[in-house]
Amino acid sequence: MNRRMLLALVILAIGALTTMGVIASIKSGGQENQNSRDECEQACTRTYQECIGAANANRAQCQRDMQNCRANCMKPSASPSPSPSPSPLPSPSAESTETPSPTP
Repeated sequence: MNRRMLLALVILAIGALTTMGVIASIKSGGQENQNSRDECEQACTRTYQECIGAANANRAQCQRDMQNCRANCMKPSASPSPSPSPSPLPSPSAESTETPSPTP
């Protein structure tokens, strides 16, 4: 009977520690999202300041770009890049030209 009681206490302690770990990881995940959002908004502000500081700057366009950038920061996957660069298109020579060989 003593061993069963000890085993039950050990299982209970492991369960409690696991629960506390899960709760702690959920809370820290929320803080990381807030930190990355703040960093994203700071990057948008820096880009805006560089934009308006450029020669012949279009202030209205700089303002719109900053607003779009900050809106992107609010999305779940925050990205500090105000204007995403288009991905290069694959070249036709990169495509596979292999044909499956018939099986006898």
